[in-house]
Amino acid sequence: ATGDRNSTLRVWDLATQVPLELTGHTGTIHGVAFSPDGSKLVSGGSDGAVKLWDLTKYTVGGSNMALPLKLELHEGPVYAVAYSPDRDTPRVASGGWDQTVRVWNPTTGEQLHVLRHSGDVWSVSFGRGGKLLASASQDGTVKVWDVETGREGQTFRTGRPLHTVRFAPDGQT
Repeated sequence: ATGDRNSTLRVWDLATQVPLELTGHTGTIHGVAFSPDGSKLVSGGSDGAVKLWDLTKYTVGGSNMALPLKLELHEGPVYAVAYSPDRDTPRVASGGWDQTVRVWNPTTGEQLHVLRHSGDVWSVSFGRGGKLLASASQDGTVKVWDVETGREGQTFRTGRPLHTVRFAPDGQT
């Protein structure tokens, strides 16, 4: 899946190289992430919206009139999105210009937690099993959060703006 500065979200078929084009954002798309089974996609962009797309409702070249579930509580651009690997209790996370990480229930669209940094949040990543969430910020910190409670567990300080964060597959690093 790709997003561009012209508000176009594309889901590419690797065999045919033909994209499914999804429209709905009104600015640059900064982040995309698939659900564990690949049937859903989350996107975030400069329009401040997080959108949840059910890819089973769209076809290449079709009218594609199904609307995504819109989550528009960020105040300013959304720079990062992630989909939890936990299939039993799915979660979506978004981070943005408003110095927050927001955790959502992707089934209902309910916002579960608002987690705070003191700078723009540029990256979010779920750990193995989806129980932990890491966020990287312009404030030079990586924060590790408990997804269930929304509590901050650990903070790592670098003193420099951080653009990306990921957990290792074993979840220990």
